[in-house]
Amino acid sequence: MSHYISNVRDVEFNLFEVLKVGDVLASGGYGDLDADTVRTMLDEVARLAEGPVAESFASADRNPPVFDPEHHTISVPGELAKSVQAIKDAEWWRIGIAEEIGGVPAPAPLVWAINEMMLCANPSAAFWWAVAEHHDHAHGDSGGTALDRWRTHHDHTPPLHTATTMYDALAARFATLSATVGPYLYRYAASDAEMTSTLVAEQAAIGHGTVLPVGRRWIVRLPHA
Repeated sequence: MSHYISNVRDVEFNLFEVLKVGDVLASGGYGDLDADTVRTMLDEVARLAEGPVAESFASADRNPPVFDPEHHTISVPGELAKSVQAIKDAEWWRIGIAEEIGGVPAPAPLVWAINEMMLCANPSAAFWWAVAEHHDHAHGDSGGTALDRWRTHHDHTPPLHTATTMYDALAARFATLSATVGPYLYRYAASDAEMTSTLVAEQAAIGHGTVLPVGRRWIVRLPHA
């Protein structure tokens, strides 16, 4: 048994007796989502939280992720990575996200209930999927200020060379030692004070698959060197 025991009975009481979520669902505002489905969802989330998510709680506390500021990388311990992957595979992060970007609309109290169980089971694991969830919302918002800021910084007349053109030019002149991709948008999406936390958020979103890695790092040498 893990350290975490969910409180499904109390959560259901708050949702259905106090907040009357059942009446909201009965109105049809959330499609086929009904009270019985919600109760089943809560039971499934509780099993996930008490099992795979909670398993790495102690290990993640003793062996936390390590950020390398020189290479802009994060090392995540294997046991914690397994918990994060379990959450991703279960796809509960989709609950409460707009349907047009792959989510499942749901009342905010239900989203809170699901998040509360996984967060309490393992805050270290919850950090990774919760950050990515916020990126899903931002990614689906065409008026997002971060994206607008990035576009403003990259508005050039005439347009700059494409990545393919630059790659071809480098390959023609130099011998490539390594070529990697990584985060880059954080440079435009955050102030200096928020740079590190935004970088971590972008890396998590890249790992989650909701943001593409647009940064490129090439290490080359002259052919005769």
